Amino acid sequence: MSKVNAENIKETKQELITIDVASQAASTKDSLQVAHEETANVVKETAAKIQAEIDAQKAAEEAARKAAEEKARAEAEAKAKAEAEAKAKAEAEAKAKAASQAKAQAQTTHYVSRGGRLTRSAGVFNGPSGKESFYNMNMNNVVSAMRARGNNARYWVREDGVKMLGDYVMVAANLSIRPKGTILPTSLGMGIVVDTGSFALRNPTQLDIATAW
Repeated sequence: MSKVNAENIKETKQELITIDVASQAASTKDSLQVAHEETANVVKETAAKIQAEIDAQKAAEEAARKAAEEKARAEAEAKAKAEAEAKAKAEAEAKAKAASQAKAQAQTTHYVSRGGRLTRSAGVFNGPSGKESFYNMNMNNVVSAMRARGNNARYWVREDGVKMLGDYVMVAANLSIRPKGTILPTSLGMGIVVDTGSFALRNPTQLDIATAW
């Protein structure tokens, strides 16, 4: 074999080796690219799953928080309602008891009219409906309250100083026994209950007659 042929063969082998290395490098590069893409997809899918789990946990926690708040609100409303009902019941029972006691006392307390009438000098009088006393105060609020109840009778003062609402003498009484608007006889004429006072607790049948004395 000539020297030239030997060199050509050597160069050809070298070229083949170079081509093979390049081919292997390209194949390795392609494999790495595919592996990289697959890894990226796995990472992306895993991240999506983790985020979905986080979102689901947050949603569950928010739902639990709202449920707890709603339960607490409902319990608070139920408690407030029960307390209000208990308070109203207690007040109604206390009022009924007070009215019953006042009526019982009224039934056992009697006044006998001895004739005559209530006067400023006498101060008190045993009238036809019970003990009578008098008071003198501004009646504007009392009249306004009666107006609100639908009584539009004229307010005026008689010549003898007795304060009148229409044709009736204005009196204060125990409202548990004689509610506002009650018509009843007094030593000064037929009266109408328009007011009350602390005296009513001590003496449930007493009348306090409004005068200008």
